[in-house]
Amino acid sequence: MKKSAFFVTAVMTAVAAQAQSYTFPTDALERGYYDRPYLRYEAQPGMCSPDGGTFISADPYSQDQLASEASDLQALTLNNKGESVAWTLDADANALTIRFSIPDNVTGTGTQQNLAIYDGDTKITDVTLDSYWAWQYTVKANVSEKYPDNTPSADKFARMRFDEADVLLPVTVKAGHTLRLVKDNDSADPMTIDFVEAEMAAAPLTFDEIEATDKVEYTGDGSNLPVFVTNNGGKTIYIGPGTYNVPSFIEIKNDGTRIVGAGLWHTVLNFTASPTNRRTYNRRGIHSSSNNCGVSGLTMNTLNNQRYFENNPSFQAGKGFEGSWGTNSVIENVRVSHFECGAWIADYNGNASRNLRVTNCRFRNNYADGINLCSGTQGAVVSHCSFRNNGDDDQAVWSTGNWSQNNEYAYNTAENNWRASSLGFFGGQGNKAHHIAIFDAMECGARINGTFQGTGFGDEETEFSDISIYRAGCTSQTTGIQGDFWGNANPALWVMGGYFYAVKNVTVRNIDLYDSRFEGVRVQSNSGRAVDNLTMENIHVDGVSADGRAFNFYPGLRGSGTGSGLTYTNCTAEAPISTIPATFDFTLDTAIDAPTLPRPDVTATATGIMARGLTEGTALDIHSVTGVKVATLTAQSPEATTGAGIYIVSAPGHAPAKLMVP
Repeated sequence: MKKSAFFVTAVMTAVAAQAQSYTFPTDALERGYYDRPYLRYEAQPGMCSPDGGTFISADPYSQDQLASEASDLQALTLNNKGESVAWTLDADANALTIRFSIPDNVTGTGTQQNLAIYDGDTKITDVTLDSYWAWQYTVKANVSEKYPDNTPSADKFARMRFDEADVLLPVTVKAGHTLRLVKDNDSADPMTIDFVEAEMAAAPLTFDEIEATDKVEYTGDGSNLPVFVTNNGGKTIYIGPGTYNVPSFIEIKNDGTRIVGAGLWHTVLNFTASPTNRRTYNRRGIHSSSNNCGVSGLTMNTLNNQRYFENNPSFQAGKGFEGSWGTNSVIENVRVSHFECGAWIADYNGNASRNLRVTNCRFRNNYADGINLCSGTQGAVVSHCSFRNNGDDDQAVWSTGNWSQNNEYAYNTAENNWRASSLGFFGGQGNKAHHIAIFDAMECGARINGTFQGTGFGDEETEFSDISIYRAGCTSQTTGIQGDFWGNANPALWVMGGYFYAVKNVTVRNIDLYDSRFEGVRVQSNSGRAVDNLTMENIHVDGVSADGRAFNFYPGLRGSGTGSGLTYTNCTAEAPISTIPATFDFTLDTAIDAPTLPRPDVTATATGIMARGLTEGTALDIHSVTGVKVATLTAQSPEATTGAGIYIVSAPGHAPAKLMVP
């Protein structure tokens, strides 16, 4: 693990803003939501222009530090009125997502602060940041069931300390202009900014633009929207721009019903059921088990600020989307926040889920799963989506009463998951996850196991492939400081038979793990349950904790498997590879080793970096040490002007080279 200590750096004066949007290291591999419609601007050293404030960063093994839930474990805290952070935009933007943290209050209902948004020196608008939905607390004692709630106490530890504000600006900030966020209140409480995502929201979709013959426009205030949807079953229902306060859940009972908003930046369904009233605690979300239905172009939010009513799992607080959604339904361009789960797709009433499509959605800041493809879900595809700050598995398949099979997660990015994992398969068959990017999971990054009761795994292959995992896992320590909810260690990638059934017919291939906070990969049997017919191909581990292994075939492991192309770098444990137990019949095509990779032939010049001997078709990427892509060197353009600083030069099949330009 490269990052070993936290820092606090006071920022005294502003520096000139430069083009500073962040390029994800997985974009070039088309892993994750690489074609997302927004640009990321990080509040980290070298990636923003602060005026005052304090940069903070977390020791990767200290979850009690606020920055442990920030992207890349770094953020900027504005302490006093007038302090600010700025970026020069690389593209026009009229819509912002601001990830922030402000303190809770003693009752757990949050605090508020005002943030002013500027285009250069011209004020655009104000936004109220509210921590009402953030700050979830869990008991430190190791009881059998542990769920978070929003009530602080000395015997609890905190997670979900960040939230997001989505702001549609009244004007467009042009490319090359400076976007500036200013703490504009007298509160002595800090205001921490993690990052901003900026994009161009399209003009609102109009009723006339909808290509449907049987369409109807909703013109109410939201109070009668559930009844309106029921009375117009089978039609295309248009909901124009505005915020609609909806008192109960919406149920789609008729095949062919579509709910179409004006766009996720324009149409907001705000479910207003009280989370503290036993009569209303779960009256939120959109439910359906009908066929050929759809929801698109809107945002869904709630007054809910906890996972369960009275912290009782029997009183579930309501999902964004619930039901089987029948056959051939589509959910697209939707943002879902502050529900118990973003979506829970399951056949509980005899109408099976077949071929659901979920695309270009944002499942963020929910208290449990992002999406769970549960009992009887078959052929679902969830792709090109963002998952962030959720409190259970972001992307799950759980085969309970009926087989969950042939489902697919693809081209999704999962960030800052604060419980369980960013990707989890629990039974089923034929399910796949590929081209996934995972960042900063506080517990496990990705897991395939038999932890939860269900059908078990079937004969068809279950596959994880083409996945990058950054800074995932946790060591075993005092609960609330490190470890999962019970203080247990988690690897970044975990394949485990048991507790309830064996894991079988699983393939994990083309996986890259970086700066894992404990082990890179663990294969394990629990309660004597085997891992049978496991295939491991082309898995590279770059960095683990001081006592973590790159590959740990855990003592007592039973079953069989094969491995090839298993490699590691920057692993300092005395034995980066564990002994393979005699009870695990494992065949290696090649030894697990630390490969010797060539480094790019580059040198620093007086003004930048120059490459030698580049052949046609070869490209070297230059990044700053904070991850910003600066330039690409090719045979046609072998030299780049970078300015002074430290840079990383990388290329596929090469070890990275670090250079200082004077």
